[in-house]
Amino acid sequence: MTPTLLAPASQALLARTPYITAWEYETPVQAPLVLARVWGVPWGIGFGKESLYDRDINRVLWSACGIMPGRGRPDYRRIHPQRQRRCMGSLLCQVCAGRADETEQGLLWLLDTEGLASPVPAEEERTTHPPVCRRHVGVAIGLCPTLRRGHVLVRVKEPVVAGVHGQVYRYYADLLRAGRHFLVPDGEKQYVNYTDPRARWTLAGQLFAELHGISPVIGDEYDAILREVSPA
Repeated sequence: MTPTLLAPASQALLARTPYITAWEYETPVQAPLVLARVWGVPWGIGFGKESLYDRDINRVLWSACGIMPGRGRPDYRRIHPQRQRRCMGSLLCQVCAGRADETEQGLLWLLDTEGLASPVPAEEERTTHPPVCRRHVGVAIGLCPTLRRGHVLVRVKEPVVAGVHGQVYRYYADLLRAGRHFLVPDGEKQYVNYTDPRARWTLAGQLFAELHGISPVIGDEYDAILREVSPA
């Protein structure tokens, strides 16, 4: 039987869907985890067969996911790990993967208020949302469920990509059978800095950035940005 190819999404839908959004047929790949060793000593987690793309430049292991943008429908509740990693790692716009807007006050960023200690952001915050360009602020707010529930628009002077958000694992040796071991999830998904030894034991899903020198976008600039409409 000849396989039926999935019809790609219309160009209009593809153009207005945020770059970091996962699509219907981009399903997570359930690759089994194994114990990674260095000189015979347990070092962290790994996949049985790893490719060059399974780890980032800091050697942290990343969740595997299909890459089929435009196939099926966009799932705005899910973030594609590799595309988020590209945008956050290079500080690109989360919607178009182009240059994020930058002025003397810093890069343009949308923060969800659910992740803030108060509705007004502090001078330092952390986020898994990559920055945005001016023309796609409205798209990000309209299509991201988290931002739609509450957001604040800010400028960031000093963003630092500091680590990953993902599932940390613990290693336990089987005391009854030599050479056997267990890898067990350590609670809920967590923010883990690259300098943290637990990074080697983390299956990453997103990069996070520490934001320093935050100033809210208000007044005329805020109104002007919201008036800009993307042609997508």
